[in-house]
Amino acid sequence: MIARIEHGAHQGDHLALLTVLRSVLVGVPDAALIPLWRHGFPGLMTDLTPARLDGEQRGERLAELKSRIEAAAAELPGDVPGLDGLRGWEAGLLAAMEHLAVLRIAFESEAADVFIERLRRLFLPEALEAARYLGPYRLANLDRFFRQLSAALEEGGGDPTAILRALRRSVAESREAEEGRPKDGAEDAVQVMTIHGAKGLDFGHVYLLQLHKPPGGEGGLGTEVGRLAEGRFEMRLFGVPTLGFDRVEAERRAVEASERVRTLYVAMTRAKDRLVLLGNWPDGGAAPRPPEQARTHLELLAWRPERPEAPLVELWAAAEASGGAGVLDATGALWTFPALRGGTEAAAGEAERGEAEPPAVEEIARASIRLREHQAAAGRRMDRTWGGAASEEAHERLREELAARRLAEGDEEPRRGRPAPGGGNEIDREAAMALGGAVHRALEEWDLAADPREELARQRIHLPAYLAPLARGEVVERTLPRAEELLDRFAAGRLLERLRGLAGHLVARELPVLLPPRDGDHAPVGVVTGAVDLVYRDPETGHLVIADYKTDEVDDPEDLARRAAVYAPQGAIYVRALQEALELPQPPRFELWFLRADRVVG
Repeated sequence: MIARIEHGAHQGDHLALLTVLRSVLVGVPDAALIPLWRHGFPGLMTDLTPARLDGEQRGERLAELKSRIEAAAAELPGDVPGLDGLRGWEAGLLAAMEHLAVLRIAFESEAADVFIERLRRLFLPEALEAARYLGPYRLANLDRFFRQLSAALEEGGGDPTAILRALRRSVAESREAEEGRPKDGAEDAVQVMTIHGAKGLDFGHVYLLQLHKPPGGEGGLGTEVGRLAEGRFEMRLFGVPTLGFDRVEAERRAVEASERVRTLYVAMTRAKDRLVLLGNWPDGGAAPRPPEQARTHLELLAWRPERPEAPLVELWAAAEASGGAGVLDATGALWTFPALRGGTEAAAGEAERGEAEPPAVEEIARASIRLREHQAAAGRRMDRTWGGAASEEAHERLREELAARRLAEGDEEPRRGRPAPGGGNEIDREAAMALGGAVHRALEEWDLAADPREELARQRIHLPAYLAPLARGEVVERTLPRAEELLDRFAAGRLLERLRGLAGHLVARELPVLLPPRDGDHAPVGVVTGAVDLVYRDPETGHLVIADYKTDEVDDPEDLARRAAVYAPQGAIYVRALQEALELPQPPRFELWFLRADRVVG
């Protein structure tokens, strides 16, 4: 995140740019970095400076940046491992670079809190980190980072160097503190992690498992190279060492011994209330190994001077004599023997049951049926996606409706560029999605305080840049005139007048939505995402209203009513998200603003 801030402030810092590209928020594959540099990508990013370019020039530069990215993507070989999992990275990269250009303008012209909110809204770091392992902790640390960023922006007075210096100093001096942990999330959940992963955290109860287990290794049969302190290299080649490789191994053992002591200390100091150490205690006949020779954490514990002098068998006998499963030593540590816990009760239970009877054939048949049902349910769950769009069901309904209409008209093939019954032309799905995305972006950025004609001209200039990350080639050529026509209709119609009249009552524009899905065989497993186009308060009642822009090519009132029914599931998700997030006593009203028809359908 600091690299993202740094590149937003210093456009020529290519190291920060490289860090941003490889981050999870952008996800450029490593194989694409050299082709990008070869096509002059860093230089173009440097030129995207607010002081150097006006709006039209910035749009032209983004279009050029898009062509360079596509050229770099075309050079990637198809056999790069894992590249299929990053399919579409070039579109994400262009969108991220466009966001960075916006952030550069915001950094120079907007207040600190506005800049931070724009950063969070454009890149959605909270949503990404929440979905990762230990999400609550990541969210808490993100919140702390943004507080530090806000303070640095206020103190730096707009000086990028001072701001970045303050952030780096904060990171260098940071310690895992209470405010870096979630306040109320997952406190009672069981966290399974490595010792290194637990560093900086603390828990009420900590269980350290398999302390007797030695570290793994290849048993000296592999090939490896080591460097001695004086700089000379020694090696083991297919299991055969050079003459000085024993010194390399001795140095490694010393480092591993120190690391073993450190990790044991880290692990044992994570507990606030209770620490449980589990492992097979060494045989009592052998003398404990000193710390520098210990190979396991349990051998380190066995060496401590406060350990019980009695052998393990005597501790066992003492615990058994007390009628329990454990005994306290002189230091107050409780030695527990799981084999003694519940042994009497288990034996009594076995005596009462006698010899176990095999299950009946009918019971086996019923269990087989249940197993098949569970397997089928598990298969259906595995077929479901992790995340889904709030508009997914509505778009599926729309595709079904259009397919049914084409079938009724005797046209079995999807139409591209033919006259549509509702007026205008039908376009393919990619072009329709690009058209909707670009127009939505224009309405989000529309300055309601500006002169409508001047603002329309400004948004028409930006349309190519809005389309660039959404489509390519001929799709852009087909979509741009339609987007311009739709903006012209909006500017000349009643919807812009209505939106300008609501300027003082707006709550949010393009509000991100993230909520758990409903149950169902086709619902996503993890999350539902989306963006609410407009949230405002009704000037008369003060109640919240959700408005969703639609670019559908329909004008007839009956067609509008049918489309409203199609989009009802999407509206229900937005209503549920807002009502649950704000704990509203009643659901907000949902409206559809059909831009081509210049109509609002409630």
